[in-house]
Amino acid sequence: MAIAELSHERVSNPVDLVEDIAARNDWATERTSTDELTLTVAGQWADYHVSLNWRDDLETLHIACAFDAKVPDNRLP
Repeated sequence: MAIAELSHERVSNPVDLVEDIAARNDWATERTSTDELTLTVAGQWADYHVSLNWRDDLETLHIACAFDAKVPDNRLP
């Protein structure tokens, strides 16, 4: 999806938008509630585990990302 395809209208819940982007990229997601989403994105060196939480009362999107790096043995030193 190109950036130009995104609507410029105000999004009431940005978690919906992120869920749509994740679906288009075949990223594993779990919608834990209306305002929460967790997703996993595979990278070359690590899998990224992202948690999003929308606070409508504050109009704030909290994003946390954790990863377990897969470093080859020859790169450890």
